[in-house]
Amino acid sequence: MTTQIMKTALIALCFCLFCNTTQASGWYDEKVPKGSDLYSVELKWKEWPPGTYFAFWNGSLYPKGGTYYGGLPSGPGKTEKDYHPALIWSFWNHRDYDGKIAKAIYTDPTMYAHQYGGEGMCGGIAGDRLPWIQKNTWYRMLLRVWRPIATNADHSFIGWWCKDLGTQKWRLLGVFKIPCVATGIGGNVGFFELLSEKKSRRFLARRNGYHRYAGKWGHSNTMTVKADATHTWLAELSADKRVAEFMHSKNPEDTHNVEPGSSKTITVTQPGLPVLDQPRVEILQSVARGNQCLLSWEIPSSAAPQLNYTVAVYSGENGQGKILSTLSRNTPFKRIALLDGGPSAKSLKLTITDIYGQRISKTARLDTAPVENTGAAVDTAQLLSGLHYTYFEFKHKLDKLPSSG
Repeated sequence: MTTQIMKTALIALCFCLFCNTTQASGWYDEKVPKGSDLYSVELKWKEWPPGTYFAFWNGSLYPKGGTYYGGLPSGPGKTEKDYHPALIWSFWNHRDYDGKIAKAIYTDPTMYAHQYGGEGMCGGIAGDRLPWIQKNTWYRMLLRVWRPIATNADHSFIGWWCKDLGTQKWRLLGVFKIPCVATGIGGNVGFFELLSEKKSRRFLARRNGYHRYAGKWGHSNTMTVKADATHTWLAELSADKRVAEFMHSKNPEDTHNVEPGSSKTITVTQPGLPVLDQPRVEILQSVARGNQCLLSWEIPSSAAPQLNYTVAVYSGENGQGKILSTLSRNTPFKRIALLDGGPSAKSLKLTITDIYGQRISKTARLDTAPVENTGAAVDTAQLLSGLHYTYFEFKHKLDKLPSSG
């Protein structure tokens, strides 16, 4: 625990120092309408240049809420062959939060959550040298904002998913609880923050940008890059016009088509609608004991990720008969549910709604067989309530601690 706290503090301090001595010079705008509840884009990095923060999330909650940014930083001098970048997602306070803060309630197992840090952030998630982020691999990055089931709730949620298009596996990187009513994001821009004065070339490839606004899909396939007074851009389309390819540089001798102080807009060709993974679910366990029913399930990593789960308990087989109880939650990381059913419960139905709004249902028979107690009997006659401890003090080195029995 102490190591984790020290690591959090050191990373926060490092980014604070970087931000105090450098600036985000490579800005690019994207066409994402305010109020979009979902934004998805595919990105690829050619290399991890020294001292670069590739920030591809930079926006705010909508219509209320504070700002955030997120992306992949590569530390100064990290040029070794097998280097893997870090990942951060940071949130800032806002008057709409009424004294509360945006708080991480879930992170990927390779990452961790923290409160407060560099530049005055109120909360964030981070991970260092993440082995699953590779060069020359396409990643689908997706933001989704949603509300709790209760319509009168005073909070909202935002989640970040990532799909490795090489392995076809999804990851839920993090979920934040936002202490105000938000229904979408307030647009999006990106930037390259230079954490080093080296004249490195910084590459980014981008394709298949889509947003969902008012329930309808729209294109986010236009980008405008902006060069400050000391940097240039090379902004081009691939031969098939389906990929935007960018190079940002501080060396004026590098090939470029965006002069310092100017900008350029390019638009890629992409399908009319995004290609969506289909939802899938596997029920692992469904048991009934007394008045309660327990269900556990699994979402394959290649399936469209879960957003909502709804469980209904039935008096008949195969999801038939009277509905005895239901439970519904907008919790993308939960895979277990416990609810009342009563002695007449025979089956249940699990319905998963994925991050795109697609649904899939499965029914399962409830296992009502009594549990066999295989544990050895314990003699409790000599036991007393409370805590027993023994204090030892030694002036020489011990190979093992003595028994306190």
